[in-house]
Amino acid sequence: MRKYLIVFLWFFINCFLFGEMEYISPKEVKKLNYNVELTNTGVISINFNGENFIITSDYSLIGGWAKLEKDKNEGFKSIKVEKEKVYAETDTFKIEREIKKNAECIEVREKIKNKTNEILPIIIRHKTEIQNPKEHYLGGLRIYLKRATSSDSANPTTIIITEKIGMGLMPLDDVFRVHIQNFVAGNIYGIADNNFVLMPDKEYTMKFAIFLSEEPSYFSVINSIRRFLGSNFTIPGSFCFFTPRTKSYFKPKDAEELKQRFNTSILATSDMEPELMKTYFTNKNAYFISFSFNKSATGVEAQNRTYYSENPDILPFIKDIIKRIKDVYPNGKILPYFHCFIDTTKDAKEKYKDARILNPNGEQADYGDPIYPLFFPTLENSYGKVCEKQIDEYLDLFGADGIYWDEFEYSRAKYHYGQPHDGYSADIDPQTHKIIRLKSSVTLLTQPWRVKMVEKILNEKKKLLVINGNPHTETILKYKVPRFVETGSISNCTRAQLFTPIALGDHLTERSEKDAYRKMLEALDYGCVYYWYYYLIWPEYPTLTSYMFPITPIEINKGYIIGKERIITKVSGYFGWGDNSDAEVHYFDSEGREIKRETEKVKKDGKTYYKVVLGEYESCVIVRKEKK
Repeated sequence: MRKYLIVFLWFFINCFLFGEMEYISPKEVKKLNYNVELTNTGVISINFNGENFIITSDYSLIGGWAKLEKDKNEGFKSIKVEKEKVYAETDTFKIEREIKKNAECIEVREKIKNKTNEILPIIIRHKTEIQNPKEHYLGGLRIYLKRATSSDSANPTTIIITEKIGMGLMPLDDVFRVHIQNFVAGNIYGIADNNFVLMPDKEYTMKFAIFLSEEPSYFSVINSIRRFLGSNFTIPGSFCFFTPRTKSYFKPKDAEELKQRFNTSILATSDMEPELMKTYFTNKNAYFISFSFNKSATGVEAQNRTYYSENPDILPFIKDIIKRIKDVYPNGKILPYFHCFIDTTKDAKEKYKDARILNPNGEQADYGDPIYPLFFPTLENSYGKVCEKQIDEYLDLFGADGIYWDEFEYSRAKYHYGQPHDGYSADIDPQTHKIIRLKSSVTLLTQPWRVKMVEKILNEKKKLLVINGNPHTETILKYKVPRFVETGSISNCTRAQLFTPIALGDHLTERSEKDAYRKMLEALDYGCVYYWYYYLIWPEYPTLTSYMFPITPIEINKGYIIGKERIITKVSGYFGWGDNSDAEVHYFDSEGREIKRETEKVKKDGKTYYKVVLGEYESCVIVRKEKK
């Protein structure tokens, strides 16, 4: 009788609480059936799935505009339209526009040439008018206002969802992506560069793309962008921070307070017992392990570039920490913390005077406190050389497995108001269209140096690299390494959706493995996996990260991520890979503990699916078995 009651209750839950569950597997990727042409006015006309979109463009002139519009042109002295090319010219610049048809997007390339012998400012806007779409997103965030902007180079998308299709606008080249402003103004949706300048008699090719999706959803557009960018590569394993602090660092009273705050009987330290250390890393399923050197732990000021040359006696201490970890957890990869923009060396402001990041008022920028001044490394300045030396020390002297690079693209100050100039950036008056002052993108200014360092780490030294922050430029996209975003606000996960979809834990709110587990579930709402943050969180048991890696994403979506090796979900459904793959299924309860539960295998259209029914705060990982 009890057996039949359980079966009835399970049937009731499935049918009445969860309703009709969806069959979920990777979507078939195919070449879309769309038509695109350049009209006689030079605009881009797209017919797709019964809808027509016109992409118009504006280019600022001093005191006016040059416009490519649907029915007319304005401000151009000549326009010539060929089959897939447009040639347009004003008194100050020339444009050569070319479109390229791809499977899921239209790529637009515009070579812009400055005809003058002066620095030329050009505000550029590409936009489309859509009446009453269902939804629109700027920088990955759902926008309910009819006037809004976003400037997030990690997710520089304007996405519009209608009843029939999804469409996204996105810059592709380095400069446009760094300068990006995504916007909505009434029924006008677009992308803009409000900071672009060209040097005298120079030219530059700007690129943007129009992404299309037959499925009218945000994630469908995001997944088409990910495929175009080549973002679906393998994330090999989990990540956690550790500490070089020893037991003696913590005063007894402080230690007890921390244990209570983090609901643990043990504090993680670099000299804890081997079995405890092994348990710590095992329960976090750590693959990458990072720790930093700071004054409280090592007696050396944090972010001091010369700390090793000034404190060579620290080397045995660091090597001992690495050995302790390797002895108990040999598969862990040790990545010392590195940051290239802050330097706390006593005489840094004078020593690296030519590398100071300057605010518009001429004062040096800092990280919110003058004791943390900001600098920019380049291939030419001495600061770049001393930062490179520090990387060499980590890899050669310390014997680390790689580098964890914090705030890779820039730190706090996005622009530098001084020399040298990046050749493309300025504050431009939105009314007169004249240059207010030149400035340099820290991302563009330091990119050649950062590329050299990445090449050194990955290719010359054959080491590993994990980065905080997703790519801001096309140039950096080619380096396929794990990159995460911080989640003091969980919506920051939108910044991870175009590359490695990894959310770092929230050090502000997480105090236990249960807190961390709940954050893992929140990250899944954005299609993201999870990396551990606060080293003081001591998981008493393995949780969802135990089965999260390795993963090679195929699709990300709200509440789940489909990878080649596994599917991770917090939502119910019939999940599979669109074939007959065998798999083992792991369930986790609302506390993040693994629980035993039977899973029904279902056949539909000759394909295998796994029936996953989840309650509130429950989750599941379906691990694909390798074919023998």
